[in-house]
Amino acid sequence: MSQHNLRQSDRDLIFDLAHKLTGTAEVQSTRHEIVITNVLRRMSQVGKPNLLSYLNYVSENEAELSHFISAVTIHTTGWFREMPHYKRMEQRLSLNPSKLIGKKIRLLSAACSTGEELYSFGMIFETFRRQIPGFDYELIGFDVDPICVQRADTGFYAINDLSGIPQVYRHFLIPRRSGEANYVIEPEIRRRSYFHVGNLLDTETMIHDPFDYVVCRNVLIYFSEEKINSIIAHLLSLVKSDGALTLGHSESIDARRFNLVAQGESTYRRADETAILPMREKPITVLAIDDSSWVRMWLATALADHGIKVITADSVESATELMSRNKYDLITLDLNLPGQNGIEWLTRVRKEGITVPVIILTETRAEQAPEVLEALSGSSQDYVNKSQLGANSQEFVDRIQGLVRAYRNRADNDQKPATFEEFKMKAQLQLTHPDLILVGASTGGTDALCQLLEKMPANCPPIVCVQHIPREFASAFLDRLAKSSGLKPASPEKGKELLNDHIYLSTIDAHIGVRLGGDKINVYYSHGDKVSGHRPSVDYLFQTASFLRNKRVLACLLTGMGRDGAQGLLELKRNGALTMAQDERSSIVWGMPGEAVRLGAPMVVGNLRELREILMQSIRMNAPKSKLKAI
Repeated sequence: MSQHNLRQSDRDLIFDLAHKLTGTAEVQSTRHEIVITNVLRRMSQVGKPNLLSYLNYVSENEAELSHFISAVTIHTTGWFREMPHYKRMEQRLSLNPSKLIGKKIRLLSAACSTGEELYSFGMIFETFRRQIPGFDYELIGFDVDPICVQRADTGFYAINDLSGIPQVYRHFLIPRRSGEANYVIEPEIRRRSYFHVGNLLDTETMIHDPFDYVVCRNVLIYFSEEKINSIIAHLLSLVKSDGALTLGHSESIDARRFNLVAQGESTYRRADETAILPMREKPITVLAIDDSSWVRMWLATALADHGIKVITADSVESATELMSRNKYDLITLDLNLPGQNGIEWLTRVRKEGITVPVIILTETRAEQAPEVLEALSGSSQDYVNKSQLGANSQEFVDRIQGLVRAYRNRADNDQKPATFEEFKMKAQLQLTHPDLILVGASTGGTDALCQLLEKMPANCPPIVCVQHIPREFASAFLDRLAKSSGLKPASPEKGKELLNDHIYLSTIDAHIGVRLGGDKINVYYSHGDKVSGHRPSVDYLFQTASFLRNKRVLACLLTGMGRDGAQGLLELKRNGALTMAQDERSSIVWGMPGEAVRLGAPMVVGNLRELREILMQSIRMNAPKSKLKAI
């Protein structure tokens, strides 16, 4: 039967039954046609020539009722659909991983459809579970469609395009050798996932234990306003006092009606609880020291748009007076100030015990490289080119928030660090002399690299580094690193063999990579697209090294913002490399190494002293015969 031959009374009957069974109100004509098409398809599948005979069949066959409900229910879902919600979850969990130790998180996926949404959150939780002692999770999903619930419960999926799933999570989809469903969800996630049939409007069919997170996305649009209010009220009864409710991006509610506060990305918390919620960060206050009125005005305006309060000073004298009366979470500091310059002032206040993070904010000029690098060796934590502020204000805000978050986490973490003997007991490794050493770093890395590689021994394997730094400063940093390490500085040349007792760093706007040339390891530049948001990229270097056959590689990922290097470190580990990452306590920003830890990429996690000890022990191992040159 064609839908064009379906009588209007039959169509009205289908919509009426759909409303009674699911509570939805299909008001869009396009959605009407989808429902009609679904019902007609099901009628054809069971061999019923008209609607009346099919409905009689439904009334006599309980199993067919499930198929009818499935036909009149519209589902729109997908893997990691509305990605900002998943990014937000990652950020919440990573704010203070130590607080997740021994904690169990429960998430409810209301109107879960075929389960892709629930399992996407499961991939994030499982990543954390594998890295944090005692952390666990439980995922509950329900939907009015029994056929969808049954499919979700199996964990089997036909996926022809993985592009919507972040690379770091694809290993949770296990390929199957046969069958239309060519992937199955990883068993540990399925073991913690539960599905049942339930209607948003029928509160008796829903689980009543409270959840840390309740997610109900892109389904409220199918209900009347009265029913939406009823659904929201009941969902909130399932949210813990410090929990969160997340709706779809296409949906909005009157937060005041339910005494809620919007947290962004269609996520809400109770208004009377937000002041004590660990997931909501405290306001940030920045002291901006700059003699340019334009820069001070830009900082005050741009940062205020992101909820950051800015107090400005046009000289270090004014800044000193302000700091005597108020506390600040971060300082931005211009180097070229009237009177006492920025570096001299910073050195003095550090001696006086001021520990808040500092971002140097000045023009990028090669002649200033020694001065900036000296400041980055301990007094300041980051550098931003003043002329690039307007080009990417979000990146600047991200740096501020990352540094403040890391500083607060260290201040809140009073856990006593492990002794080196305890560290060695945890890091039971079979050390061998490496043919190649790789190191990647970003924020705080200029000082960390110098500490890690200080005074390297003779016959040291070649070391290739990536440090996120303005290219105007790259050559000066390579010289500084070479002087600290005692190694000879070298820049890549196409097809050039790596040499022992040399250190390599990209000093131009290009990736640095390694590859085999016969039995030799060669180094090269690549002017390809940015990788993980950077050029040069740590991921690019690490991934090229993962293809080195029969070569012993030691790789280390140090302090830095973002994720660059984490996936590459994981690939190196899978290919037999010894992988290490800096711990949270000693990192300026535990972004890159923290992401690596969440992926399970490093075999060793420790502070710079501990990582250096492993590095030195490896180098001192008897080196087998190698064709790498020593000079």
